[in-house]
Amino acid sequence: ETRVPEWHNYYVNYARLKGWIQEVETCGSEAAAQQFFEELTLNFRRVDGFYNRKEDDLFSRFEKLAKSPQGDESADESADVGIQSIEEEMDKLRSYAEVNEEALKNIAMKFDEHTGAGGTGKHGRSRTISGQSADWGGLSEPLGPRVAARLSKRRFGNAAERIGAMSTQIEAWKAGAANVTLQVQQLEEPLLLKKKSTFAMLLQPAMKSKSRLGAARAYIGSAMYFSVISAIVIGLAAGKVASDMLNTQSYVVIWVTAITLTLLVWQWPSDAVMLGATLFLNLCGLIDAKEAWGGFSNEVVLSVAALSVVGDIVSRTGFVDILFAKVIGQPASLAIAHLKILIPCALGAATMSNTAVMACSMSAIEEWCSKAGYHTAMFFMPISYLMLIAGTIAIFSTSTNMVAQALLVENGLPPFGTFDLAGPAFACTFVSLIYLVVATPIVLARFQKKESSSEDLSQRSDTKYRHWYARVQVQSQTYHGKTLQDSGLPAILPNGLQSVMAVERYCNVIERHPSPEFVINVDDIMELRVRSMTIELLRDFPGIQLLALGASDVEASSNPDARELAEVCLDMGSKLVGKQLAAAKTYDEFEASIVGYRVRDENWISTCETAFTLAYGDQMVLDVPAGFCQKLGSHSAQFLSVRQVGGKPKKQTDKSIAYLSGAILGVMLFFMAFEIFHLFPTVLAAIFALVGTGCSSLDGAKKAVPLKVVFTIVGAFGLGNSIGKHGIAAFLGSSLVSMFSPFGQLGLLVSVFVAVAALGVIFHGTAVVALMFQTCVSVAQTGGIPVHQMIAVLCLSVACQMLSPVSYNTNLMAYAACPEYEFKDFVILGAPLVGLIMLVAIPMCQLWFPE
Repeated sequence: ETRVPEWHNYYVNYARLKGWIQEVETCGSEAAAQQFFEELTLNFRRVDGFYNRKEDDLFSRFEKLAKSPQGDESADESADVGIQSIEEEMDKLRSYAEVNEEALKNIAMKFDEHTGAGGTGKHGRSRTISGQSADWGGLSEPLGPRVAARLSKRRFGNAAERIGAMSTQIEAWKAGAANVTLQVQQLEEPLLLKKKSTFAMLLQPAMKSKSRLGAARAYIGSAMYFSVISAIVIGLAAGKVASDMLNTQSYVVIWVTAITLTLLVWQWPSDAVMLGATLFLNLCGLIDAKEAWGGFSNEVVLSVAALSVVGDIVSRTGFVDILFAKVIGQPASLAIAHLKILIPCALGAATMSNTAVMACSMSAIEEWCSKAGYHTAMFFMPISYLMLIAGTIAIFSTSTNMVAQALLVENGLPPFGTFDLAGPAFACTFVSLIYLVVATPIVLARFQKKESSSEDLSQRSDTKYRHWYARVQVQSQTYHGKTLQDSGLPAILPNGLQSVMAVERYCNVIERHPSPEFVINVDDIMELRVRSMTIELLRDFPGIQLLALGASDVEASSNPDARELAEVCLDMGSKLVGKQLAAAKTYDEFEASIVGYRVRDENWISTCETAFTLAYGDQMVLDVPAGFCQKLGSHSAQFLSVRQVGGKPKKQTDKSIAYLSGAILGVMLFFMAFEIFHLFPTVLAAIFALVGTGCSSLDGAKKAVPLKVVFTIVGAFGLGNSIGKHGIAAFLGSSLVSMFSPFGQLGLLVSVFVAVAALGVIFHGTAVVALMFQTCVSVAQTGGIPVHQMIAVLCLSVACQMLSPVSYNTNLMAYAACPEYEFKDFVILGAPLVGLIMLVAIPMCQLWFPE
């Protein structure tokens, strides 16, 4: 079925009607049957009212156009545009009517099949069910014929003939016929034969060719860009630039690398891009199979995946939440609060996934800030920054360290010991901690004021926490003709009627920021700016239906425990990224519908949901099946964070399981620290222990395997190997040495640090390490620098992803969670920190790795 996105909320809500039928079938619920008939009536009324309004509008527009003067060139051109617009609207309206007519017939057929209406179904129930809002009768006769009878009496039920007649009149007018008129009365004659008008069947929307043209234009810029890149590379190859070090194959690798980096900047999936680049190089014979795919058999790469599984399982048991609850307490000052929150996060980053620690800590910190009166902005960004650098303390702490370790082994170089990086990393972490405790209150001074504990919590929360875009529709006749004030709706909105941004009536905004005396009608839609907890109240508000913002309708259920609300943050790999909000389908994947969308702009005013395109880091509230949040935990492959909104109190954490998982983690870290066994068997044994003791199911452990990270690393290995094999790394290394040799070894280390930190702003850290490793080795060998000293600088510099909110997952989670953060806040707080880390890291690496 093809829906007009901007008309989405005026279609038959098939999902809800089907939900009521399922309840009637499974539970024999009289209440569900009553609700089904009431909503069936509402759907009929809504579709008919919307169709009639749109059809009347078409009549009015054509009458105005037909009476306009002809003969003038500009007037004729305007008329052509006007008639084209009318024809496009007619085609959309015809499609709208057909989709809804089909939906109503199908839902009637489904009702008869599943409830045994009229003895036609498989259950053969004799119970009589009748609706209050309309006399649908009982179950003595099937519902299908009754629906068909009502359709024949509605305009939209005869849309094919009506719009066909309209098309005939328009074609006559276009052919030059005089005194052509178009009125509703002309379409009210009895329709003896029901067949589609020839004109209606032949009339095709001009927008189809236009959309194809627009799609073609969208690719022209990309094609031109890649053509320019190709021409530059071909020109360099033809000019034999650096011919003593580079050959034709080298330039092919340079071209592939340029294309790869461009796609990564455009936020294409990093795993697909890296694997695709390596596959291309392998098929072209530029690298062999071992060089391309050897990463799949690399113990360190396997250990990256296994460590991620351990961190995910431990975080899901609630061990991290218990630790934060015990550690935070009630600090006496902001500085002490920073220390009590930042230090545990740094320790967590050194032992498990940064993303898992961030996801687990955010809810605890928000709750604590709400009670203590501090703003969450004072903590989220500093936590992310400190965890980035603390993750370099041990080789196993972060995937970038592990990738560097794997590349050392693969290139026949001595690997790092487990804590070889600990000295420089600890020094950088300590300096970063002091800087963040001192600088955060200065840079983010506008958030520093501690609020009075006597102040009303709901008011404080509204100024601090996220605002969401939501839509509700008036469903009950009870509210028809009432004022907004009398509806009772303002009582549950965080700012009363100020939360109502606009009122829409059949796709036309009739009032912005309505007054308390504004009179509402059935089917009116209100656009709201609310908090996530308010969305839960709206869902249960009688006579008001919470609408889906995407293409998947809100499920219906008379059991309030059957559904829950989940607040999620989109990961880059989510299937929803890049889709328009109004066209986003979430039911097939999650059995969910989008009911809230985070709007970062505090001055937002919008009435068109199709204007929103979902992007990496966007936050939404989903209406999901009960147990959704518990099943996914704090994060998943598609969501950076997952949190339940309201609902019943969370199930008490099984502390025995939580402490057991923590103990297994501790034992694993002990064996890794003293290198008693090899890394991968140690981590794999921990996974077996976690599953065997009931801390996780086997299926849960399998789902926690981060295939995206593994594919990205393996693909980056292949591309990095080609850069080293074909002399590109040697060329870049010699170029850096020749440029910075006057500044000595210190100058070379600084140049590498700056280059890597700059690349880390845009590209994934593991990709940066894999791409820069060969160049760093070449610079070290050419400049007489110990290789481990150079690679240590590489590991520390790639951790400095502190210059934008999109550089790293935890930065984005902080940015999404705190609405008052501005992009420049990350630069102002992060840039001095990167410089400070460089001033500490390079001398410490020179001291720690003298040879």
